[in-house]
Formats: sequence, structure tokens, C-alpha cells
Amino acid sequence: MSADDETRILLVGLADTIDRQLTAALKNRGFEVESVSAASDCLRRVRKDDIDGIISEYSLPEFDGLQLLRSLRMSQPDLPFLVVPADGSETIAGEALAADADGYVPADSNLETIVTRLQSSLQGTTAQSEDESQYRYRSIVQTSPFPINIFDGSGEIIWCNDAVLDLLDEDCREELLGESIFEFIHPDDRENAREEITAVIEAKESTGPTQMKLRTAAGDIRYIHVSTATGSFFGTDIGQAIIVDLTEQEERKRQLQIFEQWLRHNIRNEMTVIHGMAESIHQGFVDDATDCARRIQDHAAHLVEQANHERKIVSLISERSDPVVTDLTAVIDRQVAKCRKEFPTADIEITQRAEITTRAVPEIGDAIQELLDNAIQHNHTDTPVVKLELERTAENNGILRIIDNGPGIPDRETNNLLIGQKITPLSHGTGLGLVFVYWAVRRSGARITFDTNDPHGSRITLTFPLAADN
Repeated sequence: MSADDETRILLVGLADTIDRQLTAALKNRGFEVESVSAASDCLRRVRKDDIDGIISEYSLPEFDGLQLLRSLRMSQPDLPFLVVPADGSETIAGEALAADADGYVPADSNLETIVTRLQSSLQGTTAQSEDESQYRYRSIVQTSPFPINIFDGSGEIIWCNDAVLDLLDEDCREELLGESIFEFIHPDDRENAREEITAVIEAKESTGPTQMKLRTAAGDIRYIHVSTATGSFFGTDIGQAIIVDLTEQEERKRQLQIFEQWLRHNIRNEMTVIHGMAESIHQGFVDDATDCARRIQDHAAHLVEQANHERKIVSLISERSDPVVTDLTAVIDRQVAKCRKEFPTADIEITQRAEITTRAVPEIGDAIQELLDNAIQHNHTDTPVVKLELERTAENNGILRIIDNGPGIPDRETNNLLIGQKITPLSHGTGLGLVFVYWAVRRSGARITFDTNDPHGSRITLTFPLAADN
């Protein structure tokens, strides 16, 4: 049988000599042929859904050909797959057939044998009928709103659904397959995870739900409950981890703890000062009662300001207004104009400007205003300088940088925003402004980072995903 013009074969990781010879033989039979070197390249290429058959080496740079096959079988159960190892063995042959390979042909076989085996596999594809239970299993895993991760006895990921990508802030499934799950489990919980894998794979015992922490590729902490069941998939024992993301609950719990400490510390301090000055006025111990009364008003105003921040933060956390399409550039223009009017001695300039449309919560304007106000009000130079940069990146993001020449942001203020940071009796900032900013940014699906500016000052970077039509 000769192939039609649209039958496309992908060669994976073959040595140069066999790759060239096999490519020529396949093209002579009318096949379209492509070659890739690594398993992840194969998985990415197959996503385009125009590959009709695969011929793969067993030894690949990232993970072996049988791991590649098992990963493919989750989404491509009928795709013909031949294993052509350079160094064959009966063990590899048996494992290949158990993993549902369509054939096993040592690389030193006659090229005609390899091509004939491929053609036979292509002919048999239309007659294959997937077992109903396997079909239901794949459908459940692929469509589940809960993250489901399938891994082997060493902890390497065989397959995962889209919810796992969202959990780990990953864009590409192919980059995860073959990776160890221990790369993402927080060091505090790795030993516990190893014990659970042993129980699932070796003792065939289900485990969980167990609370653990994950660390995403971006370094963020995720709190999860994971339940793991034993299973078998095309000739290998597997673990099936079903995950519930508890990060938001943990963040709320943490924020309430910080609120409680802030209330105890800051309100008590402010009221102690107010009470002391009022008592001094009452006892006649002050020379200028008017000045003392003004200071009382200042402290009271600060309490009211912080109470307003707390109200807005609680609203952001509990009511969760939905992000809407937002002209971020226009929002920044308005806030800069407002800030220039309020602080005429400050030097506020947009030094780099790009048109950015994103999706953000309505509070994002107040959050940007908070950052500008802080950059000026906490700056003790004669002329506070604030520079803003707006940039669009090749990664489809919009970047806002706010750079000032002030004293910088103390670590105790930014540490309160890190969910993985341990809460101590000193885990309270002097105010709630940055906490409000953090939640407004988070609810907008954006990220915020804090750095120092050379030679002094702070650099705050907000990264927003561009709106789909931007």
C-alpha cells in the first residue's frame, strides 16, 4: 500500500543515518515525513492534529519512548506508534507491547520491514475500537474541573489535565510530561509525598486527602489537598492524584490573621498616642493646645484612612467583583493627572508609553493611585521623582513599572503579602495600602513584584495579561 499525499509520519529521536534512510524510504512510498529530536517536541507537534503515525527511538533526551507513548495514549489513543530502538532487547519489546505500541522493530532491521509494519498499523487504525472504560476514563480526566495528575513509580508525570496547568501557572503540557512531581512539591512536604507514592505504587494503597504545598514555576505557593489512587495504564503501575486547590482559603485565613495583628498593634498604638495627648491637654501639661489637638486629628485621620483600606480589602476578598476590559493606559493617565494636581512639587513623568488594554477589577485605578501616593508621601527628598513605564511584551503581557527615588519599601511591608511567609507577632505593616494594592492586582489576574532602584528608591512592577482582542 502506498500512502496518499496527506499521510504524515513523524520520526522522533532517530540517529542521523537511520533518520535519513527511513525518511527516503517513506517518501518513496508517498508519505510526508518530519523529524524531531525530543519527546516534548513530538508532543507539541502532535497537538496540531495532522500527524498520522509516529516512529520513535526508545532512548530520548528527556524521557524514553515508552513514557512518550503512554503520554500520547491519553489524548491520542489510536495514533499508530512504532518503537525502533537503536539497542533493542526482549525487555524493551515486551514493555513496548504492554504499553500499547503498534509495533517493535529494532533499528538494524531491513527498512522495508519498518515501512511495512507502519503501513499495517495505519491500515489497522480504522478497525480499532477503544474500550468503553478507557474512553470514559480519558473523558473524565480531560474534562474534570479538578486538577488530575497521572504519574509513574518514580514520580514522573505521564499526563495531566488542563486544570493542572492552571494550578502550576504553566502554559504548555508538553513541558510538564516527563518532569518529576517533586520539582513542584514544596521542600517541606517532599518526604511525605515520597511515602505516599510508595504506598500507591508499591503497596497499592490509596492515600489522602493530604494537605501539601506546591511551588509553581513562577515561585508562587499553592496550598492543596491531594487524594491519590493506584491504577494501571498500558503496562505500568501509575498513581492518579486528584487535587483541590485551597490557596484562596489559605490567603483569606492569612489575611484575617494579619488584620487581627494590625488591629491589635496599630490601633492600640494610635489610640495610646491620642489618649496621651488628650490627657495632657486635660491636665494642662501642654503649652500649645491647638497644636496638640491638630496632632490628635492627624492620628485620628490616619485611623480612618486605614479603616477605609480595610473595608476595601474585605470587599475585594469577599465580594470578588469580576474583571472587565480596561484601558490601562487611560487609567494611568487619569491617576497621574490627579497626582500632579495633589502634589505639585513632585516630578511625575511617563517615560515609556504603550497602549495597553487588559481585564482588571474596577479597583485597579485606586490601587495605582495608592502606589503613586506612597511613592511621593514617603519620599523625604525636596523633589520626589516618580517615573512610570508602560510596555507591551512579546509574551502578550502589559507591564507597568513605577520607579521612585525614595527610601524604598521596608521588607516587613512586602513580606506580609507572601502567602508562604510565616506569620509572627511582628507580621504587621504600618498600614494596609500595599495589602489593598496586592489584592486589587491579584483579582485582576495580574502579578506584582517589588525591587530596589539603583542607587536608591523602589521599583514596583505590575504585569497584566493583555485583553484577548488587544
